[in-house]
Amino acid sequence: MFDIVVFATVVGWAIFWRKRSDWHKRLMLSATILLLGAAVVRIVAFNGIHDPRYFEIAEYASAIALFIPCFACDWAPRAKLHPANIVGLVPILMDLTIQPIVLGWGPWTRFANSIQLFIS
Repeated sequence: MFDIVVFATVVGWAIFWRKRSDWHKRLMLSATILLLGAAVVRIVAFNGIHDPRYFEIAEYASAIALFIPCFACDWAPRAKLHPANIVGLVPILMDLTIQPIVLGWGPWTRFANSIQLFIS
């Protein structure tokens, strides 16, 4: 649910900046990188690791590892980072930091369990 909110926010910013292709491209790439975290966690789980701490590490590492080429492509020609990459990275890191805290919170767990009753 957190990823959906952050994804929608970053894509909304990208749509807002669609006439500025430098911002639009970088924000859309940031939104895509956010979604790749779930795939990385599934790969980790598929390899027999089921400890949630490793899932968090894998998500952080994948986000940072996928942003490194973005930063390198900005840094090489201009020797500075494009602000859109930073604007895209900050909400992702905030999401990855807040998400494990809230998921362990009692009221959130009860809410999530009650929602599951409607689905199944």
